[in-house]
Amino acid sequence: LDMDGVIGFKFWYNSVDLKSNLLGTIPVEGARSKGWIDPALGLRIKYIPHPRVELMSYGDFGGGIIGTKHNGQYVGGATYRFSRLFFIMFGYRYWWVKAPDEEAIYTGTVRGWITRIGFRF
Repeated sequence: LDMDGVIGFKFWYNSVDLKSNLLGTIPVEGARSKGWIDPALGLRIKYIPHPRVELMSYGDFGGGIIGTKHNGQYVGGATYRFSRLFFIMFGYRYWWVKAPDEEAIYTGTVRGWITRIGFRF
């Protein structure tokens, strides 16, 4: 069982571009972007029950000082290594952000199942 503490910063950049014709007669256009740098504090726990299998849980929390009011995420998943280089991961991610109302482009949560396919070298 491995446990790692994480301390650092997150850089957030959100951008929205909108172009539409409302009911086909009224053009609506707009663009907005915002970036933040927030401190973050997290914890990762990793367990390897078999040389090809890795179970991982990760969470972090931040914000409140420089950019967003608060933000964070939780990721839990299982990785299978086909070889030293190739792996696939299945898991679940819950991510949230709460921004100051006057600066918010997005405030809310995103959650759902995730899949990663990759190469480590």
